[in-house]
Amino acid sequence: MLQRTLDIGGHMIMAKVYRVIGDHNREDKEMLDAMLIAKRDGNHHATIRSLDEPGYLVHYPELRNDWENGYAEGVEYLEIRQCSTCQDPDIWMCSIHDH
Repeated sequence: MLQRTLDIGGHMIMAKVYRVIGDHNREDKEMLDAMLIAKRDGNHHATIRSLDEPGYLVHYPELRNDWENGYAEGVEYLEIRQCSTCQDPDIWMCSIHDH
């Protein structure tokens, strides 16, 4: 958990540095890296059934959507794993989870 927070902080700081010096390609890359980590972190929080939001969302609210999307994907994964119809090898997915 701490490592993800440090990684996100590093990417966000570098994105600001690149924004200041006008290197928008590198700024975008750093932002995308931070967004991906936030999404994976949200997914992880869902799979361990944690309702606690990470502290970095207070400092970097622009990552909230990515974290929430990852969390939603994790919740959906858990629902599918617990759905007896979706777990049936003869059926692809139930009508609720097939979207």
